[in-house]
Amino acid sequence: MRLGRALTLGAACLVLGAAGQVPTHSSRQAVPATPYALDPSSLAKLVPASAASALVTLDERFDQGAAMELVRFMDRHWRNAANEGFDATIAEIRHRLLTGGFSERTTRPVEGPSVWVEEFGRANGWDYTVGTLTLLADAASPEEVLLSRERHRVALCINSFSTPPGGVVAPIVDVGQGTAPADYDGRDVHGAVVLGDAGPGRLWQMAVVQRGAIGVVSTALEDYIRPGPPGSRRTARRATSGTCCSGKRAPR
Repeated sequence: MRLGRALTLGAACLVLGAAGQVPTHSSRQAVPATPYALDPSSLAKLVPASAASALVTLDERFDQGAAMELVRFMDRHWRNAANEGFDATIAEIRHRLLTGGFSERTTRPVEGPSVWVEEFGRANGWDYTVGTLTLLADAASPEEVLLSRERHRVALCINSFSTPPGGVVAPIVDVGQGTAPADYDGRDVHGAVVLGDAGPGRLWQMAVVQRGAIGVVSTALEDYIRPGPPGSRRTARRATSGTCCSGKRAPR
């Protein structure tokens, strides 16, 4: 999706401020493992006494390198139930368990550790290959990619619709929080992309479903994907960790 610069400078700055601080990530680059020595004696203080002896066995048998290999494999995929990356991850885990000594379980239980995969009918899992949000160039500024699948962990909301071939060019309208009807008063969002601080689901209902926008950009991120220490809080809009873009079509 491509955004025209036919918008106020303030709105453009807010988009850049929201998206500019997202940590970049490339699935083509391996993430080096951080060496970590497991200390059963110190960990034993954090678990029930009955489980302390298991830590000794874990220390003897845990293969950190193999564990990181699996993490790197999974990290290459966008895993959503029934999509290609999800199925590939299940297949890889199954293969590793069988290679590690688990038995294949078919119709009945087997002795010792076993592995089986349960399948339920046929399903199509959501996935995407391209998800790019670009601010178009004008006389003063060059074209700038704000969000992309190649650079960002979260570039597109799950279950977003595809745009027509070649993408869509649209103005962007800043509605502030975007949760109340008053946030949209005096703002023409029909056919536009709406920027707001509310979650993408709320923005979608208010802007696309009710007012004819073609998509939303939310500055809200779930805690589990927000960079920073666990429990850290966002204090200002410009300090937003990232945005989610939903390039969806408005109903006719």
